Amino acid sequence: MRTIRVAFYKESDNIKDKIRKLFGKYSRVEIIVNSKIYSITPKNGVQIVSKTYDKTKWDFVDIEVNNTFIINKVQKFLNNQIGKKFDYFGATFGQLFGLGWQDSNKWYDVELITKFLQYCLIDEFMELNPSKMSINKLYKILKGIKEKTI
Repeated sequence: MRTIRVAFYKESDNIKDKIRKLFGKYSRVEIIVNSKIYSITPKNGVQIVSKTYDKTKWDFVDIEVNNTFIINKVQKFLNNQIGKKFDYFGATFGQLFGLGWQDSNKWYDVELITKFLQYCLIDEFMELNPSKMSINKLYKILKGIKEKTI
């Protein structure tokens, strides 16, 4: 069994973060898989970062995935996304307005993480459109999964 950690940022460092916080508690989200932190930012796109988290600024949800083979396989998908740009258009029209615009060469954070969770075969994500996901919806679903396992 492997643990996937999803980190939700509560602060707002730029205009994009401030806009996202108008719609809920969080302004961005990252995923930690096998000790690698995958971050998707407007400035750097999809990247692996090294950092320590200030726990006063971040909330975390840990999800257990039963199949280690799947995690390793799906992590290759994440690694193949490194260097792709942030999808402003998709984030705006998908996340804020629910229109589901997806560009295969760009990602916004919630969209990529939702796609990852679908590839991990997590039931609660299988029928969702990643391009229509918001940070708050992602958090709510993950917390629901976590509460079922407690």
